[in-house]
Amino acid sequence: MCYSIQRYVRLAWRVGWLNAQSLTKKTVTIHETIDDRRLDVLAMTETWHHCSDDASLRLSAPPGYTAVDAIRETDSGHGGIVVFHRRRFTRTKVDLPPLSTFEGLCVRLSADEESVTLLTIYRPRSARVTSAFFDELTTVLESLVLQSGPVIVGGDINIHVDDAADADAARLAALFDAFGEGGGLEYEMKKVWPPWPPHS
Repeated sequence: MCYSIQRYVRLAWRVGWLNAQSLTKKTVTIHETIDDRRLDVLAMTETWHHCSDDASLRLSAPPGYTAVDAIRETDSGHGGIVVFHRRRFTRTKVDLPPLSTFEGLCVRLSADEESVTLLTIYRPRSARVTSAFFDELTTVLESLVLQSGPVIVGGDINIHVDDAADADAARLAALFDAFGEGGGLEYEMKKVWPPWPPHS
């Protein structure tokens, strides 16, 4: 399932997240999803694309959109993140520290006198949640709270944030609470969309 953890901001843009589990077989559906939902930004995890010139990126983007991506360096046929956005947005890629427990792609988007830093993360379900994951996420968030303007964090973290009894979810909430108290970071944890594509 896809969950988001985000700083709560009033934003005129429509932003969405999906776990694709391969762009190649879903380019038409993704293209239609961006159009039908009138999304300004769509961040996707588990794209399984091989390079920035992958045809699936071009085929998924409707006219007037472009994409920025991050492939899984150790296995380009799995993992992977792509952010589709309107071409009129000014985009700056934000460097992240080396990551070993999750994949991340961070961009700063600006348009219509608004500017937002968008961090998309993917933590594989097959990997056990460890203290190293929380340490790496803390390091990333420490760098992002220094960015001017709102920060939105989303993606597929494979932690059941809607389960109050889940110890990892509680630790994640405590991490964001700490940034809220000390760094002015407001956040919301929720399922953003059901599993996609829907199970038959």
